[in-house]
Amino acid sequence: QKSCAVEEVHMPSSCAACALSLFLSLATSSAASSDESSPLNWTQLPDLPEPLGFAGALSGGCDDKLVFAGGSNFPFPTWTSTKHFDDRVWTLGGDISWTWELSSVVLPAPTAYAACGSISGQVVCAGGQTPDGIINNTFAIPCDLTALRPLPSMPVPTAFASSAVLGGELWVLGGDTGTGPNATTNVWVLDAQLSQWRAGPPLPTARKLSLAVVHANSLYMMSGRRQDEGRKPEFLKDCWKLNDSAHVDSASLRTPRHSLQ
Repeated sequence: QKSCAVEEVHMPSSCAACALSLFLSLATSSAASSDESSPLNWTQLPDLPEPLGFAGALSGGCDDKLVFAGGSNFPFPTWTSTKHFDDRVWTLGGDISWTWELSSVVLPAPTAYAACGSISGQVVCAGGQTPDGIINNTFAIPCDLTALRPLPSMPVPTAFASSAVLGGELWVLGGDTGTGPNATTNVWVLDAQLSQWRAGPPLPTARKLSLAVVHANSLYMMSGRRQDEGRKPEFLKDCWKLNDSAHVDSASLRTPRHSLQ
């Protein structure tokens, strides 16, 4: 029977997935060390000081803190108001108090739904969506929250992609380019040290809002959604292992789902 280690779990947005994993590890490490038989438990942390919250924020683990930037929401009256995109940068943590702090650094533009990953003391952010549409802008937020570091733009504008860091490189999988099909098979890989992009092997099927995760030095992509013109969205449940030359069909989720952007 096919199975996947993360089946039946609702995952957060592609940018926040790695950050959430990091902070779950931090929050549970002390309990696990004192009692190896103890199950993992959720620990509630302080709410973001923004009553409406945000979808599609840019985020990543950075030293001993979480960086949380941008995102979008609908001011009241919800769904009938103009969608708001944010440019602020917040941090959570830094000490045992788990305190949110607003940085003086702001994003180059109000942005949400970018591909993100933590690499060498910085959170790399690629693409995303602004009030003007889908973009290809790429930059890094340093952990010390000094000036943002510009990086080469993505080869094509992309939003709603999944992302993960493997071997010091940011992998950006699928997504929406804002032109043509609703989702793509594009795979782009950023070498942040060399500051250059290269194309990876195209995905077996087009998708956006999928989940990417690294386990045991391998990159996995699963689930997501796609939608052909004039048809209802198709929610996917396949799971793939990726490398530079091929895609290996690894497993399937029991039920289709997409990441929560």
